[in-house]
Amino acid sequence: KGAEDAGNITLTANLSKDALTIDQFLVNLGTFALTVGGTLTNLQEDPTFDMTIETNEFEIAKLLAQVPVAQASLPPELTLAGMGKLTVKPKGSVNDLTVNGSLDMSKGEIVFGEYFTKPADMPGILEFDTTLKQMDAVEIRKVRLNLNEVILDITGMITGLQQEAKLDMNSTSNQFALNQLAPFAANMGIEPSGITELDLSLKTSVKNIDLATLMTGSLRLKDVG
Repeated sequence: KGAEDAGNITLTANLSKDALTIDQFLVNLGTFALTVGGTLTNLQEDPTFDMTIETNEFEIAKLLAQVPVAQASLPPELTLAGMGKLTVKPKGSVNDLTVNGSLDMSKGEIVFGEYFTKPADMPGILEFDTTLKQMDAVEIRKVRLNLNEVILDITGMITGLQQEAKLDMNSTSNQFALNQLAPFAANMGIEPSGITELDLSLKTSVKNIDLATLMTGSLRLKDVG
């Protein structure tokens, strides 16, 4: 490897009888940098996290080239390029772990075959605030996806993770112009117009999921062309 591609790890931490304090855990892989800081307490009984995990603004294609396993795990139709930035904050015990953060792909490009394209330099941010309960359920207080100022908010529960997972979720959007979505379907030759707003619910087991028949709610349209 050249100097630019070299990877290294730096750790500054303090381990006591029942706690670990991480002043800095830094992973450098080429131009990608990931930092971890915070505490892990109550190690002997019920380990409790209070940490922040962050990356710099990194070049997605270069990182995937450095981690072939990650690249190989992506669907062949999916191409990721441009810049990305990730922040994750786990807090709580293993049995009641809150995880919130964001993935900023506003400077990133996402292409999924001929069906979806997110150009670079177009807003694309995923924010999340969730809690993992007893390793068997996820409470979704907020998952917000912002694509070109089309904002989709998702709340609800995922239960039965260790047996048969079930979804009980609600999705709402802001009122948006359909042409805000046009760049994402450019390869399909679609030029939608009009105003719409979503308010949808989904309640089903993952095993039997069928969005076409199980989604309930409303889709408000105005001046659609």
